[in-house]
Amino acid sequence: MLIDRYIPTFDVTQICEVKVDAPPDETYRAIREADLRDPLVNALFSIREFPLRIARRLRGAAAPAAPAKVTFGSMITEGPGWVLLGEEPGVEFAVGSVGRFWRRDYGGRPVTADEFVRFHEPGYAKLAVTFSVQPAATGGTMLRYEARTATTDETARRTFRRYWRVIRPGVALVMRRALRSIRIEAEQRAGKLAASTGWMGLVNPVRATRVERTRPLPGDELIPEAIGSLTHAITVRCEQRALWPWLAQMGAGRGGWYSYDFIDNGHRSSAVEVRPELQHVGVGTLFPALPGIQDGFIVVECEPERALVLGWPSAGGGYGSTWAFVLEDAGMGRTRLIARARGSRGYQFHGLPFWLIGAGHYVMQRKQLRGIAWRAEHRPSSVPLEACS
Repeated sequence: MLIDRYIPTFDVTQICEVKVDAPPDETYRAIREADLRDPLVNALFSIREFPLRIARRLRGAAAPAAPAKVTFGSMITEGPGWVLLGEEPGVEFAVGSVGRFWRRDYGGRPVTADEFVRFHEPGYAKLAVTFSVQPAATGGTMLRYEARTATTDETARRTFRRYWRVIRPGVALVMRRALRSIRIEAEQRAGKLAASTGWMGLVNPVRATRVERTRPLPGDELIPEAIGSLTHAITVRCEQRALWPWLAQMGAGRGGWYSYDFIDNGHRSSAVEVRPELQHVGVGTLFPALPGIQDGFIVVECEPERALVLGWPSAGGGYGSTWAFVLEDAGMGRTRLIARARGSRGYQFHGLPFWLIGAGHYVMQRKQLRGIAWRAEHRPSSVPLEACS
């Protein structure tokens, strides 16, 4: 393997493998191009960087803008401290970094591939990471990740091992999530999404494709310069007509939000049947956020069987946030349900920053989309479609 050329001896290593239901070439392409942003991973890094955020705020310095997309390809070409060590196109590539990783600022030392091999300055560690693909015996591809770290002297070795004992579980989680993102991207490219399995073995993963995350959707124009945009999607085994009624009756005190009812529906269970009296929605219809209140989302765009866009009115006019639900034909009697939440610069939620809200939103959104999918697939209804007014 390539990694043997650059770190033949090492202090610690970590290996992860996953079976991908896609050809090796699609899997290899997905390694470079899959978007690795993940709410759970972002939350872990946000916790780690919290002292830096506080320090920047005390200095009055602006926080760096979040990248529109994070891929292994962009890390190699744009990420500080990383260098492409070697590549066997279509099969394997290896990247490396030199630094004092246990320090808050990483203490990186930029090096070339040749310098990486020869680097032995005391007090540092060298990290090499490789990704490879091989045809699986039972079809598909085996995707393999390996990371090796070698320190340059005994002092660095002791320091790094203490640091590694603390971060090892988090690194393993991050890499499992990264491999999951790559697998889903590859299987979507190969048209195998319906057969794939989500996190922890759950079928029907809640995961938007790269195209779905980046292309315009209905409602985007309501907040042209959003401070954040969160897009999730799920494939539902029914036609758009059968799925639409579950969206039309959303809202606390209506059909519910199909998420964690003890949080957003006053401990009342969300509906498991279509309610005909709630099917006639139109621009201006209120979807209460919580039971017994008159604040909530207003329907601002409505196209039956195609799109429902909700907006939270802002005191200064316009919308503090929008929430779009888009239905698209996925073929073979299936529907792709895409949900996108966007926040404006005036967005406030108990004073929490948008980056922190993203982790909580993912948990609730995932539960909601899976709840809608289960109802549409297992509780069919013949309620006639009502037009929006």
